[in-house]
Amino acid sequence: MVYRYCVSVKRRALDRLVAWKNDGARKPLVVRGARQVGKTWLLQEFASTYYEQVAYINCQRDQSSTGIFAGDLDPNRILNGIEIASRTTIDPPTTLVIIDEIQEAPRALTSLCRATPRHSIGGRRVVAGRGSSK
Repeated sequence: MVYRYCVSVKRRALDRLVAWKNDGARKPLVVRGARQVGKTWLLQEFASTYYEQVAYINCQRDQSSTGIFAGDLDPNRILNGIEIASRTTIDPPTTLVIIDEIQEAPRALTSLCRATPRHSIGGRRVVAGRGSSK
């Protein structure tokens, strides 16, 4: 019974991510939840199924990645920083950008709030973070 429940939850979560991906007016997505519930796993699973590649940075594990969001919030500069930190060339239609533990870089959230479809960070982006602050 528990297994069926877990499969159902996983399917619903993936269905919601697919709906976000297919939304023409898509904006940055912040995935919130308690610690250790599988947010990062879900996003990695989604990326491996629906994208050719993933540009992944973890703001907690790699403190230098928070510097990407220091200074001005020019989307092109930020995108270049994510490419360098993730060692991935970002092609918006085929690359999913995941910024994990984003709460460690508050300006990263600000940059996402300012992103528009025309001036977006990577065209397609997903953010995973903790549900609560430290």
